[in-house]
Amino acid sequence: MTNSRKFKDLTGKVGGALTSSGGTASNGETTLLSILQAMLIHGMIIQGRADDKHCGVTVTGAPKKKDFEEYAKLGKSVALLVLKLNSV
Repeated sequence: MTNSRKFKDLTGKVGGALTSSGGTASNGETTLLSILQAMLIHGMIIQGRADDKHCGVTVTGAPKKKDFEEYAKLGKSVALLVLKLNSV
């Protein structure tokens, strides 16, 4: 069995990415891109954002109220895309 078969099939599933890192220069954006790459490899549909935080949400240090608001925005946009795709 290959490693990819250990995971449930993610093809066509919708997702988004977020990270939290310990400090500045901790490669949060690089981590986001790695998460997105893994999602694409598994055939997922990725919800990006055109307005800001295009690849997902990255937080430095402990998440603050503002950060949780960004998590919620990403979650809402992912949920809306799921609803849109299910209505087709």
